[in-house]
Amino acid sequence: MWGAGVKPSPASKWLGLTGDRAGRIPVDGNLRVTEFDEIYALGDTALTVGTDGKPLPGLAQVAKQQGVYLGRFLKRGPTSTQPFVFKNRGNTAVIGRNAAVFDFGSWTLKGRLAWLLWAFVHVYLLVNFEKRILVSIQWISRYITRQRGARIIDEHQSEVDTDEVSSKSHIMRPPSRLMPKGGR
Repeated sequence: MWGAGVKPSPASKWLGLTGDRAGRIPVDGNLRVTEFDEIYALGDTALTVGTDGKPLPGLAQVAKQQGVYLGRFLKRGPTSTQPFVFKNRGNTAVIGRNAAVFDFGSWTLKGRLAWLLWAFVHVYLLVNFEKRILVSIQWISRYITRQRGARIIDEHQSEVDTDEVSSKSHIMRPPSRLMPKGGR
């Protein structure tokens, strides 16, 4: 299982386990939930420890590497003993229009060049050529028109009430009627 979102995954409750403060479930080196032989967790649902003994962050690059590892592990069978090892390819964050930070560990890139690199990397990592073109056109259009890029992914997009989005915030939040029971 792989959970993604802005609140902790309920997976620890489903399994009757105690997760960490982010709700992550402890897993062994093969991404197997520590108290279950045939349940695996990855992404921000899994509390995976890196080679330095610290928990890995709940980021897409960790989840993607875990997915590749787990697929190969399950294909080979549980007799495989090679544990998951995360290879950090750097971290990036967009700060604003024409501003981003790329952290490669030994060096950091900031500003417009980092922002362009962020855009190219994200478009490159999309699933297929059609998505790459679509996203590129949308981003260029939004850049030129200065439209905000925050989006709500929802089957009933027409139900979103724009009055409920704070004009002071750069984060678009869904109205309370679209939120799951129990809040955020």
